[in-house]
Amino acid sequence: EKIERELENYKGKYEETKKLLSSSRDKNKKKSGKLEEKCKTLKLSLDECRARCASLEVSLSTSKSKCNVKEQKCEELGSSLHTCKIKLAQIKRMNEDCQNQNLRQFEIKSCELEKKLKE
Repeated sequence: EKIERELENYKGKYEETKKLLSSSRDKNKKKSGKLEEKCKTLKLSLDECRARCASLEVSLSTSKSKCNVKEQKCEELGSSLHTCKIKLAQIKRMNEDCQNQNLRQFEIKSCELEKKLKE
C-alpha cells in the first residue's frame, strides 16, 4: 500500500513535470521563432546589401570606394546571421535535451516503483 501511494504520488509529479516541460517547450518555441525571424531579416538585409554592392561595382569606377564600405557592411551582416543561426541551433538542442532527459528520469523511476509494487 505504501508503494502504491508512492507510485501514485510519483505519477502526479510526472504529469506535473510534463506540463512544466510543455510550458518550457512553448517558451523555447517562441524564443526560437523570434530568432528565426531575426535570421530571416538579417538574411534579407544581407541579400539586399550584396545586391547594392553588385550594382555599385557595375557603376562608375568612382563608386568603387562606396562599394568597399558596403562590402564591409555585408560581411558584418553575414557574421550576425551566422551567430543568429548558431544561437537558434543551441536553443533547439537544449530544449530537446531537457525534454528527453527529464522524461527519461521519470520513466525509469516509474518503472522501478512498478517493479517494487509487483514484488
